[in-house]
Amino acid sequence: TTKTFVYLTEFNSTTGEISRQGYSEGSITITCSHSWASTNKKYFCRDPCGYGDIFVKSDQTPKGRYTLKDYGAGNFTVNITDLQESDSGIYWCGVDRVGPDTFKKVILIVSKGKNDEQYYAFHYTPTLETGKK
Repeated sequence: TTKTFVYLTEFNSTTGEISRQGYSEGSITITCSHSWASTNKKYFCRDPCGYGDIFVKSDQTPKGRYTLKDYGAGNFTVNITDLQESDSGIYWCGVDRVGPDTFKKVILIVSKGKNDEQYYAFHYTPTLETGKK
């Protein structure tokens, strides 16, 4: 007899998309939660999340602008500093599993910072004092 195994490689457990917005030169913290993952290794990657797309893992020291803090019970945060508009895109909070890894989709939008002239030109109107009463 011949046995055929079908192995599904689709992203498992992607329910609940995370959307976050930040500003250039600022920082942002993304909170991720996975069931049954208290002792599993966690990681954060950019789509398509191949080996070279992983920015930080829970079992390594922080790299560059990315820090991952594992709180246990499947909860962890990723902090990104010095945001750039080019950071906008799709990311994944991943959990290393014996079978297929599980992921939560993260959509990050980075806009011009609040310190930029364009922000103030639109959001701030100076008051001119004439000295008249």
